[in-house]
Amino acid sequence: MLTVIRDREAPRRDFIASVDRLCRFVVEEGLNHIPMIEKTIFTPSVEKSLRDIIPDIRIAKVLVQRDPKTKEANLFYSKFPPNIAEQFCLVMDPILATGGSAIAAIEALCLNGVQVSNIIFLCIVSCPEGLNALTTRFPKIKIITSTVGDHLDERKYVIPDTFDIGCRYYGTD
Repeated sequence: MLTVIRDREAPRRDFIASVDRLCRFVVEEGLNHIPMIEKTIFTPSVEKSLRDIIPDIRIAKVLVQRDPKTKEANLFYSKFPPNIAEQFCLVMDPILATGGSAIAAIEALCLNGVQVSNIIFLCIVSCPEGLNALTTRFPKIKIITSTVGDHLDERKYVIPDTFDIGCRYYGTD
């Protein structure tokens, strides 16, 4: 699946199927770490896999975008279900690169009363720099990733190059 995701020449249909399948594996592993039936989820871009597993899941929304020039993460929007502070939360993002977007999203949850020990970060691709940034800021966070790349390049992309999974997935590349 990762081979198809990293192959720029792979047909988009195969790419989407591989991303969906890998997301489902990562989501299912994340759910194994939650000891309760009712769950609240934050997910910026890959909620389909979770919705397939738990159709009536409550979804929070957080919009964090990286400034193309400074590469800094900016929180633009957040909306949480009632009583989110008492819930376990899965934060889902296809790629953990610098960690800035993940940190901003998790900080938004914490400002709404969620304990870091109740947050699990799920991603398809990560890298040492992002993992280090996230665990330095939140030492108690659980992280589930399907693969760890070698490093970030000068564009802040994970190498081996996965480009922008979200853009390709939604056809905006």
